[in-house]
Amino acid sequence: MPAAAAPGHRDGRIGAGLTAVVTGTPSARLAGLLDSVADRETSGTASVWRFSAGSVRRALDAGRTREDITAGLAAAAAGPLPQPLSYLIADTARAHGRVRIAPASCALHGDEPTLVAELAAHRKLAKLGLRQLAPTVLISRSPLDATLAALRAEGYAPAAESAEGTVRIEQGRPRPGCWPPPPRLPDRHRSTEEGPSPRTPFAEPCR
Repeated sequence: MPAAAAPGHRDGRIGAGLTAVVTGTPSARLAGLLDSVADRETSGTASVWRFSAGSVRRALDAGRTREDITAGLAAAAAGPLPQPLSYLIADTARAHGRVRIAPASCALHGDEPTLVAELAAHRKLAKLGLRQLAPTVLISRSPLDATLAALRAEGYAPAAESAEGTVRIEQGRPRPGCWPPPPRLPDRHRSTEEGPSPRTPFAEPCR
């Protein structure tokens, strides 16, 4: 029978220079751990990994916690974890997730927290995928026009905003104080003594 393959080294030397060195072949578990939290620089007779804020953040993005990372490396290190590495892990974990980015097609906001909460809990608006981020802010997974139409269908009167944050003027609707001009009668229906028709007070033609 062929000889069984060597299991590989289960620990490595982690230095103050934020590197981990494994002489020979690392075990699959050790290689997986170091690959997840550090960047491999060399392989061969000895394998070298380097820790950085980016590599630790990658592990945090994958769902690992500060405690999990620290415990895993402590178990795999031939000695105690160097202080610079412990500081790096702690500082990176402290900053991770302080800003979050949520998927959304549009945002809803208003001055009345009660009304915003009512929209978030409205059963017939559930199809929009509304999620409350703050007392006066919701995000919707549906496009702006679909969200606008759904709210109007339920009796609300939302106004759409432009990308600059100003109220969007919808096409096809006259502006306040703006009315279509009256139809002009053919000349044969007008008396030659009749002067120009006066405009309706406080009205102006739409442009």
